[in-house]
Amino acid sequence: MARASFLARSVSEVAEALASHLLSCFPVPAKLIAIKQLTSEGKQIPVLIFRSPRGCVFARCLLGVDDTPIVDGETPEAAFALLEDLLGEMLTARALARAG
Repeated sequence: MARASFLARSVSEVAEALASHLLSCFPVPAKLIAIKQLTSEGKQIPVLIFRSPRGCVFARCLLGVDDTPIVDGETPEAAFALLEDLLGEMLTARALARAG
């Protein structure tokens, strides 16, 4: 249990640092409203959920430093659910692309 708490804290800190970096690189005036996690193949994958000034919601999945797919959703839950549904296909496509 203590290890899980430590890992959760570590992932949260990494996600916040990546979010801060990504927001400084992209001129997207959006507010970070949630940080969630997806699990795939034993890996914890941070998902940052934003709301734009116009009320649009989008989720950014942090697969890697240069690999951050974004999906839109009507609600934060819908955006997260879409990433959850697509995660397996995204990871498979990236693995096939790397294999060449």
